[in-house]
Amino acid sequence: MREVPYDGLDSQDIMAKVVSGDKLKDSSISQIDKRLAMLIQDCRAVEQGRRPAFDEIVQVLDDVLRNM
Repeated sequence: MREVPYDGLDSQDIMAKVVSGDKLKDSSISQIDKRLAMLIQDCRAVEQGRRPAFDEIVQVLDDVLRNM
């Protein structure tokens, strides 16, 4: 999207939100393919075990690119 992620928050604010489990809002995510939006959400999971493996990430990206 070529936007500065979390513009207006300093690194301490971002770190505090991540540590507390507070989801950072990303308004631009609603403007992209639903599969990519879900992938981004999954990759940003606080718990490591809930994040997708790299081969899953590649599969989603491959599917999205094939259907463009």
